[in-house]
Amino acid sequence: MERKKDRNNRRKCFVSIAPNASKRIERMEAEILLPISNLVKKSSLLKTRAWVELFRKIEKEIDKNRNCSLVP
Repeated sequence: MERKKDRNNRRKCFVSIAPNASKRIERMEAEILLPISNLVKKSSLLKTRAWVELFRKIEKEIDKNRNCSLVP
């Protein structure tokens, strides 16, 4: 990750993913998503829908907690 301070406002900073990190993230996503994809291909429609619903619930919880502040 790269972090840069805002020249106009010292309280702000910009965080971005470094170009070399993007490739690592893509590789990690593939490592995670490929087994899930293989699992779905081997499952019935009912089980696949259950997995999709589970992922939606996980996403909802992540989004709900995204606004929380971390306390050191």
